[in-house]
Amino acid sequence: MTRPIISAIGHVALRVTDLEGALWTATNVMGLRESERVGEWVYLTHGADHHSLQLAAGDADRLDHIGLEADGAAGLAELRTRLEAEGIPLVSDAPLDAGIAEGLAFQGPEGFTFEVYTGMRRDQPRYAPTGIRPTRFGHVNLYVADPAGLVVFLQRLLDFRISDHVGAGAFLRCNADHHGIGVGQAEPTRVHHMAWEVEGIADLARLGDVLDDHDRHLIWGPVRHGVGRNVAAYFVDFGSLIVEYYSDMQRIYDEATFEPGRWEREDPRFFSLWTRHDLGDFREHGLQPVARETAARA
Repeated sequence: MTRPIISAIGHVALRVTDLEGALWTATNVMGLRESERVGEWVYLTHGADHHSLQLAAGDADRLDHIGLEADGAAGLAELRTRLEAEGIPLVSDAPLDAGIAEGLAFQGPEGFTFEVYTGMRRDQPRYAPTGIRPTRFGHVNLYVADPAGLVVFLQRLLDFRISDHVGAGAFLRCNADHHGIGVGQAEPTRVHHMAWEVEGIADLARLGDVLDDHDRHLIWGPVRHGVGRNVAAYFVDFGSLIVEYYSDMQRIYDEATFEPGRWEREDPRFFSLWTRHDLGDFREHGLQPVARETAARA
């Protein structure tokens, strides 16, 4: 394949100790809509897609898997070839989720499970949301012990490209958006935040108002990041997971001439061009990935 095999960040699946509380936040604050319940999973969507968020009850708050949309059948076939060549076993040789035509799942470095798929149903009806509905699911940021290893893995196996280096980590893209996965260094290994795109900065102000209406609050922002140039605001839910809403992300269209930037972790401008506060407790949040067995190879 000459095109990258991943075309978009599709969805995220979480296990939570307070399922009803998580569903309340997803529908009343985030403006998502429940699309289906299958087995233990509740599927939620922001629009026509069958789902962009999945929730299930668990004995601990954990990340179950990250969904990546393949660049069609050819992208999925190429990934199968690469996994076989590298001897990476599958968690599943079929989609993990309902509403998906074809896919597979495997475990990457430091325990993160990735579901790569094609053919998600896009048949959900229009609805009037309660809360601030995003336009799409945008990215995840992961903290790991060995960021260089995960960055190389994402480039080699999934065709991600580096947009900016930050300390030992990097922000990587799978399409024109500046980043779909951010990788930083911290322990324990965890997903630090999930991020949802909105139309503009006014939606971030409305998010703050909705949280305040329910006696809750933003923990950071709005800020404009130096990395990615997006304007963002953050709150905490789903255990200790940070939820980001953002707009106006940098987009990179000229792959031939683009040169990644480089930021020191200690430089506060990578996180905010508008403030100079220490990030402090912001970096302490996140959910560790679910431990799981891979299927035995034939």
